Amino acid sequence: MSKVRNKFNKASSNYDAHAFLQKEIASRLAEKLDVISIEPKIIVDLGSGTGFLSKKTAKIFPNSNLICVDFAQQSLLTNPQKFKVCATAYELPFATNSVDFIVSNLMMQWCSDLTMLLDDAIEFSTRKVYFFSLLLAQIHLKN
Repeated sequence: MSKVRNKFNKASSNYDAHAFLQKEIASRLAEKLDVISIEPKIIVDLGSGTGFLSKKTAKIFPNSNLICVDFAQQSLLTNPQKFKVCATAYELPFATNSVDFIVSNLMMQWCSDLTMLLDDAIEFSTRKVYFFSLLLAQIHLKN
């Protein structure tokens, strides 16, 4: 098990009390989700953790099946959603063309190979997939 996964598992019991940034960004992403006029059947919350964005997504799309995916088992145990999968972003267990919508809140910066992640997402997504995410990145500016 990776060091990062171990840290997330250990922190899961009190993660919500210290995750101001994650909560704020989940709220802002949800505001944007609320105006999207689609009716996805299957939604994946990639890196769902304890469920900040999952809870909001489930309220916005009540007729959709929301599948929460995270690599930290303990975080998933505190996530209140019905469907949960413990997997890394590189080992997603979805069939080709099975997912209509992907949401993600501050997970992608933990991935060392974004090309691989996005290629996998494209494979299991329907032709009209929507990928809705926020990525933190360090930017170096040159003069």
